[in-house]
Amino acid sequence: MRDHDAHSAGDRMHRERGARRSPTGLLALQSLAGNAAVTAALQRCGPVRCDCNKDEKDAAVVQRDTKAKPRKVAGQDAPPLAQRGPMVTRIEVHLGTQQLVAHLNDGKSRSRQVSTGKGVCGTKANPCAEPELDSHDQCTPPGDFHVQSRRGGNWHGSDGRLTPDHAMGYYLGFHDQRGIGIHNTQTADGTPRSHGCVRLGHDNSPTGFAAWLNTHTPVGTPVVVDGVAAAAPYSCPAAKRPKKG
Repeated sequence: MRDHDAHSAGDRMHRERGARRSPTGLLALQSLAGNAAVTAALQRCGPVRCDCNKDEKDAAVVQRDTKAKPRKVAGQDAPPLAQRGPMVTRIEVHLGTQQLVAHLNDGKSRSRQVSTGKGVCGTKANPCAEPELDSHDQCTPPGDFHVQSRRGGNWHGSDGRLTPDHAMGYYLGFHDQRGIGIHNTQTADGTPRSHGCVRLGHDNSPTGFAAWLNTHTPVGTPVVVDGVAAAAPYSCPAAKRPKKG
């Protein structure tokens, strides 16, 4: 019985290895996973050269990755847009005064104190006013944008890390290339303190300002960011030294 089991296990390993080396096996693997990791591995490997050791390892890594599925968390998806009441037609973010103004289609507006980007560490003066563009990495970029994406009250960013410093409730993305948007669940006290986003504060209730702004602002709404944030220079954290022993 043991010899039979060992023989069967060997046959299975041989079949699986052959499947990874064949175009049919690769296509099956691709359809099984359906993610970017598979595409990358197939581009590196291809049906012709999949008998090389490196590409076999790539296929094995892809096969392993297909078993891991991202955890679905309630409240990540955008809530439905409001069906009644005035809608937002334009959002202005004034960096100099740290104010957000939402203009409505009834001629009125609503405003909120915010906290925008603080810039990078280690500069001699305001990092968001420095001529060196490298220092603007964590500044909120001025310019004309539009809302590109909407998320729910429990949004924690695309990396899915469910920690307080990654919470970005009722996110409205307006610079998705850099991952910058307007969101709640982080301190907003009128001073630049974010990594580039426009923070609205900690009121994450369904009746709070962030929820109202999200549900009354359709994708495509113009977002205008102007001025220069009065970001204060700050020191870079000291590098951690390896522990002895």
